[in-house]
Amino acid sequence: MTIRMVPAAVSRAGDDLERLSAEAKGWIETAFHTTDTAVSDNPGWSSTSMLVSCRRAWSTRAGELIDRTTRLGVDLADSAAGVSAADAEATRRLHDVLDGLAAQ
Repeated sequence: MTIRMVPAAVSRAGDDLERLSAEAKGWIETAFHTTDTAVSDNPGWSSTSMLVSCRRAWSTRAGELIDRTTRLGVDLADSAAGVSAADAEATRRLHDVLDGLAAQ
């Protein structure tokens, strides 16, 4: 099986994932604003503590998913950089061999 990677495209995908994750982190900061409002506007209700717990759980889970997506973006960019470096090294070695053969 042959796997062909286009490092520039993979690197762009990784960068896009990192950018989108940063945007999602910003969104998550405000996503539960109405929950916070409901909690503060209705102190003492029996549902208030459950609402706080639910908000915390969903906020935590969303944050974990965003963090994993960020890590995936970094890993993609790192993979692309590694492939580019390996390709550059292979090209350099091939040129060295060809130069050596041409000198003979």
